[in-house]
Amino acid sequence: MISTDPSLYLRAYNNLLAALFYIGDFQKFNHYLKEFETVTKTLNEELNTNGKLLCFQYLQTARINGHFIEGTFKEGVELIPEIEVGLEAFKYHMDEHR
Repeated sequence: MISTDPSLYLRAYNNLLAALFYIGDFQKFNHYLKEFETVTKTLNEELNTNGKLLCFQYLQTARINGHFIEGTFKEGVELIPEIEVGLEAFKYHMDEHR
């Protein structure tokens, strides 16, 4: 599925991570977050701008959720500079309402 429709694959991972976060299965959440980080690193070079934006949005959202799960809010704040760089890089490709 990755080679056929990478955007759909990324959305599926995002939905999986969101579902695991909301049902409170934190062990599986952490497992799939690590897996997703690996997938995004290997896939990122092959993606168009929209795919790279999805990688950025989904990965950063999952990382923030991971800090909520663990209660590691100070470590979560350390993500802000990286997120700001990504927001600046994709500012012309993002919808303001999302």
